[in-house]
Amino acid sequence: MQDASPESTPTVRRFFAVAGQQLGGTLLGFLVWVLLALMLMVSEFGEFNAAYGVAIMAGTLANLGLAQYVTVPFRTAIRSGDFAVARGLRRAAPWCVAGSGVLASLVIYLAHLMFNQISMVRDESFAVVLAMLPLVGIMLYFVATANTYGAPGRAMFLSVSGLQILIVIGLGATWLLDRDEFNMLDAAAVWVGAMMAVCIALWRLNLAVEPAGFKHGRETLAWRVWASGTLPFFLAGSASVMLIQTPFLVL
Repeated sequence: MQDASPESTPTVRRFFAVAGQQLGGTLLGFLVWVLLALMLMVSEFGEFNAAYGVAIMAGTLANLGLAQYVTVPFRTAIRSGDFAVARGLRRAAPWCVAGSGVLASLVIYLAHLMFNQISMVRDESFAVVLAMLPLVGIMLYFVATANTYGAPGRAMFLSVSGLQILIVIGLGATWLLDRDEFNMLDAAAVWVGAMMAVCIALWRLNLAVEPAGFKHGRETLAWRVWASGTLPFFLAGSASVMLIQTPFLVL
């Protein structure tokens, strides 16, 4: 029997540290949007904000709840020392999240093309912003697993404050290099680049803090549980993205 790491046990100090980081990240996020509003024309800022809202909402749905689902078998594995099922989920779940995000991006973009004559968002702009969608789900997954491994503070910093800092740096660098031609596509590229960097950093964090039992040994996906629970959840989540988000594509 293997006890949970003391680091994974919530404490008042850790709670306030995480809450403080969340507040700091929120303030940084507010500054980022003010900066973006100053850098873009009013029409382009509205266009980016509309497309961004769809990408974030759909990305959260496309996560399929796997970020929350895997924490149960992961914590069970840490307590019991039997990592077989957890190892299988560790390998398969990120690909499911990424695949669902890509599928949702394609479905939403194709639906957008059906209504692009009356949409305020250009096709190419929407395509670039939708590149964020899979990254949202992956980021949520890695934050959840890092929390399970006992590193909530570092995961929160990377996903909130770290992301906003990278966006500020990216916007500033892009503005200096191409001030006269800076537009919505440049802003979207900065966002996507920053989110990719944070996803890589969160992945590296997970590799550094996960218990050794996750890394090597027998793997199983418990196919009956997967087929009766997770797989239908995967398909239902993807369908939900299509049904819920399609009415908002006429932006």
